[in-house]
Amino acid sequence: MNPFKTIVVLSSATRFSGSYMIYKQFINHLADNIDGYKYYIFIDPEMYHPQIDGVEYIYESNHSWGRRIYMDQIGWNLVLKRKGINPDLIISLQNTAMITKLPQILYYHISLSFYPNRWNPLKKNERGMFLYKNVFPFFVKRTLSNKTHVVVQIPFIKKAFMQQYHWPEKMMHVMFPDLERIDVNSIQSNIFPQHEFHFLYPATSLPYKQHLTIVKAVKLLKQGFPEIGEKVRVHFTINPKELLGLYNFVRLNNLGHQIIFHGKIPHEELQKMYKSSTGLLFPSTIETLGLPLIEAAKFGLPIIASDLDYAKEVLDGYSGVVFVSYNDYTKWAELIKEICKNKSKYPSFESKSSSWPLFFDLIENILNKSNIYNEL
Repeated sequence: MNPFKTIVVLSSATRFSGSYMIYKQFINHLADNIDGYKYYIFIDPEMYHPQIDGVEYIYESNHSWGRRIYMDQIGWNLVLKRKGINPDLIISLQNTAMITKLPQILYYHISLSFYPNRWNPLKKNERGMFLYKNVFPFFVKRTLSNKTHVVVQIPFIKKAFMQQYHWPEKMMHVMFPDLERIDVNSIQSNIFPQHEFHFLYPATSLPYKQHLTIVKAVKLLKQGFPEIGEKVRVHFTINPKELLGLYNFVRLNNLGHQIIFHGKIPHEELQKMYKSSTGLLFPSTIETLGLPLIEAAKFGLPIIASDLDYAKEVLDGYSGVVFVSYNDYTKWAELIKEICKNKSKYPSFESKSSSWPLFFDLIENILNKSNIYNEL
């Protein structure tokens, strides 16, 4: 360790969702791993930023696409020069690094470009996904150099990143993030009527979440096995206005009792729903991690998930999951029926331990030019 070395962290665009979770985990581990280095961390002024000896926060509040591109290409270099910051290492937590000759660590946690889906830029709800699929990779590639180490969360993303960017395996590092420790026994249960079958699907309204899979499966179940289908309740964490076409389909097919639109649910309430539910339905066809899969498995719930690598890797070793193609509605209906009939629970799934110590080991090895390892 050299106390005179300086590290710059780029995280101003990690304000929401999984990106923000990554930033907060990094900050929470940093206090115990700062090792005498000086950190300059670029964040949005509204982001969590506890006081840590050796850390200076610098605010960057413009997160437009144009600003992001400009900053990655030349802006960050100009800002560092103007502020007299001479870093020994750049860490980016926001999926693109910066153009530099310095060593970098890029924490890459977006997977849209690795899936075969096609998006229409003329549709408002698909425009962002089109950009991430077809434009974003160009700018990722421009910020990569032979001194860039890439950190991802699961092996599927590692393999896909290597293929898309022709990236050497020795510069790839798989590091599973921290997950919340849940005391299942302390959470209230039986919040649903016992004569009904309640299923959860915590997901946003993005098209690749495939809510229609569940709705069509429930329709088939209600038609073929009404004694079960009439008692099924599926809880969506979206508002009807977010997917108006889906909502109208539900109404036209008389599924208003079966499909419940809650809107966003506070996490504490969601945990009660996990504890009380019959199972989790997860037909999403694009994920980087799929956090609800892990949370449901902690509660020992039966899970039906898309037959894709991300779900298989995250739930590797869990006995309560069945994988099926998202568009096989008949199979989804059959599996929902079986879960309702069996009412099974499974041993709580223990997720992987934190890899953040390995992340800080990687920092140490790069700064001290040690033998950089590739860690699974």
